Amino acid sequence: MKSIYLRNFVATAVMVAICFLIIAVAFVGIGRSYIIDEYRDNMENSAGEVSRIASAIAQNESLNSWALGMSLSSISHSTGNHIFIADTQGMVVALYNYMSQILVELIKMADLIINMTKAAACGGRIAKVLELENDQESGSRGADSLRGAVEFRDVTAKYVGAGEPSLEHISFTAAPGQTIGVIGGTGSGKTTLVNLIPRFYDAAEGEVLLDGVNAADYDLEALRQRIAVVPQKAELFKGTIRQNLLWGNPGASEEDLWQALETAQASEVVRDKPGMLEFCVEQGGVNFSGGQRQRLTIARALVRRPAVLILDDSASALDYATDANLRIAIRNMKNPPTTFIVSQRAASVRYADRILVLDDGLLVGAGTHDELLKTCAVYQEVYYSQFPKEAADDGKAE
Repeated sequence: MKSIYLRNFVATAVMVAICFLIIAVAFVGIGRSYIIDEYRDNMENSAGEVSRIASAIAQNESLNSWALGMSLSSISHSTGNHIFIADTQGMVVALYNYMSQILVELIKMADLIINMTKAAACGGRIAKVLELENDQESGSRGADSLRGAVEFRDVTAKYVGAGEPSLEHISFTAAPGQTIGVIGGTGSGKTTLVNLIPRFYDAAEGEVLLDGVNAADYDLEALRQRIAVVPQKAELFKGTIRQNLLWGNPGASEEDLWQALETAQASEVVRDKPGMLEFCVEQGGVNFSGGQRQRLTIARALVRRPAVLILDDSASALDYATDANLRIAIRNMKNPPTTFIVSQRAASVRYADRILVLDDGLLVGAGTHDELLKTCAVYQEVYYSQFPKEAADDGKAE
């Protein structure tokens, strides 16, 4: 809103200056040839006509046109005998049109000034972000042979400036190729837990081990090359489907791309598009449905052939059948990755090798689906709220 007021103010001020310049030219530069004494008798009628048109303009136009109408009116009411008189309504309309064209360009100039000012401020902020140095120390150990064993040893995580830890005293192990489900309510710490594996954050206390080695000992870039993360919001970039998939692994072959699409249950989506892998993706993937975007982002992660795959609530837009087929396909991969499935849907984690139940940053349950139904009240509450028929069959319904 302030920008609009500034633009209007700048345009109005320049317009008034031009009007005064016209008056000055009428008085000084044009000279007596434009001082038409014989029209003195008709001056009042002519000035009144100009004022009437200017007033009509002012009543029906925006602030900029109002300023223009007032400027015309001021010209017609200039004092003294030296006045630039418009004989006809046509001359008034022509003058108005000319001044309108000038005003449009002045508005463009005002917009340009405002945009340049904003761009300079935004550029400064972007530069400050790009100049930030990573305060995480990178180790020197390579990760090419990483198999995907993950262990948390009494891990506590706390965000900078937060009053309370997001996770407290978390301990568990995951063998290579296992599927680990992570479930809990909103704000329970599910995303924080999986973000510690690729070292998006470091643990405040305890250790995160990969293949028995502290994650901090690995070269940071090499470690992240062996871990694929599919975030909650599926992001696709403008370009072809092939180009989007190659972000996961620039050296992937055609066979690798189609194999990843098959596993992610996205091959039919691509085959139905004109040009298939060469089909153009709009910015943000707006020409795909939510479920299609999620499957394509999962395929992009699988192209990397990671040792650890993190699906952070990334199948929320998939129906139950497609979600189940996806999990089965990942499990049946040759050398399957250690997969962490973060979800609020019990059906998505039900068949995991192990399920971690988080509640307010605490690990309140760990085990298989059947074990947790017997021992974990939080898991029971989540599961039976989503499957009330089974709750009734088990005698758990109220």
